[in-house]
Amino acid sequence: MERERAQRLANLVDVACDHDARLDVRAAAEPGRLALAPVPPLDVGRTLSKLALLRLAHDTRSSE
Repeated sequence: MERERAQRLANLVDVACDHDARLDVRAAAEPGRLALAPVPPLDVGRTLSKLALLRLAHDTRSSE
């Protein structure tokens, strides 16, 4: 994944998390693989952390 596309995904994740918005993402690999990309998005650790927060929020809402 080239950096520009990866960065757009990172920005989307950032905004969704900041607004407590639901974000459904389908991907060919687990989120952690983003860090292994040849050119990962800037601050990939923050993106992975926010993806984990979104998943936790989704799982919490689903169990209610």
